[in-house]
Amino acid sequence: MDGFWGVVSSILVLGIAAAIGFICVKSGYIKTEVRDAVSKIIVKVTLPILVVTTMTKLELDMQRVLNCVTIIIIGWCSVGSLYLLGTLIAKLFRMNGAKRVLHSCMTCFGNIVFVAYPLIRGIYGDEGILYAALFAFANDCFLWTLGVYKLSNVNSRKGDLKNSLKKLVNPGTCAVA
Repeated sequence: MDGFWGVVSSILVLGIAAAIGFICVKSGYIKTEVRDAVSKIIVKVTLPILVVTTMTKLELDMQRVLNCVTIIIIGWCSVGSLYLLGTLIAKLFRMNGAKRVLHSCMTCFGNIVFVAYPLIRGIYGDEGILYAALFAFANDCFLWTLGVYKLSNVNSRKGDLKNSLKKLVNPGTCAVA
């Protein structure tokens, strides 16, 4: 029962924080520039620090290394499968051009890890953060290569795979590395 209340308290803390943020932005107490700056600090500074500090606490043994490799492979397979599923559904519904690409990308790429980390830590502890970060890394590999490449080709701008690969170097993937 303790695990249940840990999850409930994590969700409540996130909900209260979101409600406070919403009220502060709607009331004008926090301006758009501040909101965007806080968002960048959370995503580009505090989350990578959380990942690094969590990973340095864990001892690496052969089983954990195998688990890490397995999680990355499962992540790649999951995101790849979702991309193919999105593409098939787009063909089934006869979507063309930009709609097809957007549908395929939106089917497989999520942007919720920063919300999920506290919940994952509450349920699975530090090892859960490790595996969540590795799954996010696998997702980011597709997002910052295939996703950027496909989306940059939507409006007749030719995507450059080399530039897409450069975008793979970001605070989240650097923290996992």
